[in-house]
Amino acid sequence: MIRKELVFVDEEVDSQSEAIEKLVHQAVQLQVIEDEESFLKAIYHREEEFSTAVGFGVAIPHGMSDTVREAFVGFMKPKHTILWGNEQKEVDLLFMIGVPESRKNVIHLKLISQISKNLMKQEFREKLLACKNNDEAFQYLEKINEDIAKELN
Repeated sequence: MIRKELVFVDEEVDSQSEAIEKLVHQAVQLQVIEDEESFLKAIYHREEEFSTAVGFGVAIPHGMSDTVREAFVGFMKPKHTILWGNEQKEVDLLFMIGVPESRKNVIHLKLISQISKNLMKQEFREKLLACKNNDEAFQYLEKINEDIAKELN
């Protein structure tokens, strides 16, 4: 679910929209999303309903859309803290989830659950914040991939 090509550490982004658009654009390049504009609409619609900043400096933007070919999780640790949502919460860790509309009931909540379960642990967040590069972060995030695989089987 978490793909190495969707892991960004110390990414130069200055805003919530820039971070979201960077991850979505990369997902389109990897062909896990067919239509960038449609998926962005799904993400922003969800953000309008309720901010996905969940506390602890973490945001989990997510969208369900028929334009998603394959469920995915992207990760970003911006180089600098970005402000998120109308509340302008400080965010240092960002997980993006994309799920095909047809599989939303099967996958969506399980992905959020596994990510949230790990993010509740201060040690997990601290290790992610300490990652120096994409490879290091991806290796650490492999634990979530393993947990997701167990949950879905």
